[in-house]
Amino acid sequence: MITYTSISTKIGDVKEMYLRRQERTNTVRIYGYAVEKFCRDFEIIDAKEIGKIPVGFYQDWVDGLYAEGYSTGTIKLYIRVISNFASYLESYGIIENSPILKFLTFKKETHRVTIISDGDLKALLSDDVKKLQDRLLMRTLLETGKRRGDIANIRLSDIYLVPEYDDEGNFTKMTGIVSFRNEQKTGKSNDMYVSDSFVERFRDYVEQEESRIGTPIPETAYLFGKHGKIQTNEDENDDKGRKNRGQNIYNRVNKICKQVGINPEDITPHVFRHTATTKIARTKGISAAKDFGDWSSSAVMERFYYGDEEGGVVTVANGVF
Repeated sequence: MITYTSISTKIGDVKEMYLRRQERTNTVRIYGYAVEKFCRDFEIIDAKEIGKIPVGFYQDWVDGLYAEGYSTGTIKLYIRVISNFASYLESYGIIENSPILKFLTFKKETHRVTIISDGDLKALLSDDVKKLQDRLLMRTLLETGKRRGDIANIRLSDIYLVPEYDDEGNFTKMTGIVSFRNEQKTGKSNDMYVSDSFVERFRDYVEQEESRIGTPIPETAYLFGKHGKIQTNEDENDDKGRKNRGQNIYNRVNKICKQVGINPEDITPHVFRHTATTKIARTKGISAAKDFGDWSSSAVMERFYYGDEEGGVVTVANGVF
């Protein structure tokens, strides 16, 4: 016979129980932060206190989030999380009724798409970028269109160089493939073909790092280690050897822009995704662009590229990139 017992109503305990029901790592992180911020802002220690918050105060919280600089999309996500969390509390009898939050008002924001101009992109892909790791990073952001967290997680074992031969059996070149496993936002996995220029950047960078370390680099090493170096087992706990996080990737892009004389204000890691999508849509069509970014639909994808503007495509290796 199953024995049912009461559960702790300490907010930390209840939050952990709630988060255990979420499957994806990124979902746990986002949901956890939303609940933590809500409880911190309302100074909640015991989950029962959530049932005592007047519904009108939720609008005040929303207005406060705008004042802190949060976007409408992020605020709506937080409200969905808090509403779901409250329903979870109600299901356990910790609070009597979940708040009805349909009356809340949000600001209307016009979605603004930014892409990198051809001139700026040429500078970012050039040898004016000093560090070999940064040169490879620029290529990776553009040619894969992946989010910065997934870029940070690339290991050497995720890069494949496949030899190509002509009809007579003579070696011609190495084709590069980057494999992404269990992406943070979608949980999906896929392989991305990359250009000859990417392969060249990759080989130069790995050769430099093997020379620095003095031994072959372990396959488990992160490609984008901190401070422009590949992380190895030997320096895993060294401040100069840790892998980059998503925020570090953001900071690197900012520094690289300044290095080549570009205003970094509108160029973030995600803008590379928009730029690549735009170039593929212009050269290979909407369907190819949707497949490239793994968008859920063409309609969603079209919000993130300049489909109504004419413009040249940067002439780089292998066609589009």
